[in-house]
Order: sequence, then structure tokens, then C-alpha cells
Amino acid sequence: MKLAKGPYILIGLVLGLLFGFIGDNFYLYVSAGILVGAMLEGYVSWKQRKEQKKSNHS
Repeated sequence: MKLAKGPYILIGLVLGLLFGFIGDNFYLYVSAGILVGAMLEGYVSWKQRKEQKKSNHS
């Protein structure tokens, strides 16, 4: 499985670090940021695969 081109995991990590320093629970925000970034990464790769399949059939 090829990863998508976007750096969504890094963006999630940076946002998690930012909110972790502001908020109460540092590790919760960092792990949530990484999780959201990974979910975005998976969504973008799924969308690309769907578009690629659609263009191959036509």
C-alpha cells in the first residue's frame, strides 16, 4: 500500500503538540493529533485509489 503524498501525519503531530502545550493532557492531544493525521492520510489514499479505478474503467 502506497502512502498518500500529503504530510497529514506531521500536520496532526504539530497540531497535537500545539494543543498539548496549551491544554491539560499533553499525551492525549499528541496521540489524537497523530491519529487524526493517519485517518486523513488513509482517506486521501482511499480517494486516490477510487479515482484511479474510475479513470481505468473509462
